[in-house]
Amino acid sequence: MSASEGTSLSNARESSIEDHARATSPQSPVPKADRKKQTMAIRVLIADPDTSALATYDGHLSCEGFAVLTTTNGLDCMLLLSKFHPDVLVLEPALPWGGGDGVLSRMFLDGAVPPVPVILIVGGRDEGAVLRSLEFNVEDCLIKPVNMTRLALRIRQIIDPRGAQSLLKDPADPSVVAVAMKSAGRTVQ
Repeated sequence: MSASEGTSLSNARESSIEDHARATSPQSPVPKADRKKQTMAIRVLIADPDTSALATYDGHLSCEGFAVLTTTNGLDCMLLLSKFHPDVLVLEPALPWGGGDGVLSRMFLDGAVPPVPVILIVGGRDEGAVLRSLEFNVEDCLIKPVNMTRLALRIRQIIDPRGAQSLLKDPADPSVVAVAMKSAGRTVQ
């Protein structure tokens, strides 16, 4: 492959990622009352090779008001991290094309992309991924299957610890209180 072919493939990949980002962003005009809410949306990048899991994460978190981008491999994850600067990265270590370890090392050791808080999601028996992630500044590690309510709450806690605590004052669902208290290390009474 010549250098020009490599450049055109790289440009095509970046272009398709930008198209994906535009396709997942709201296209219609936003009413004035909703503009503030939209601009304050927490940007979440989810990297998982399991497309059905991605659809579940995307659907739930989008309904919760998060701006969600998804990818199934390490290379695209790196591009999205550098181009769209998400607020939180939800990362499955078993990514093809670079792996979760590769993404973490490029982010935290090389400084190739700006570091963002990371929530690691691992299969129940993947203790090695958890141990390898200890050298990086990973905020949390959740075991699959991930409880979507807990994931949403954990993202909010990472971005705004005080704001997430306000969910406890007037919870819509008692299970949210239990999840929030447990994730904060408190016992539920």
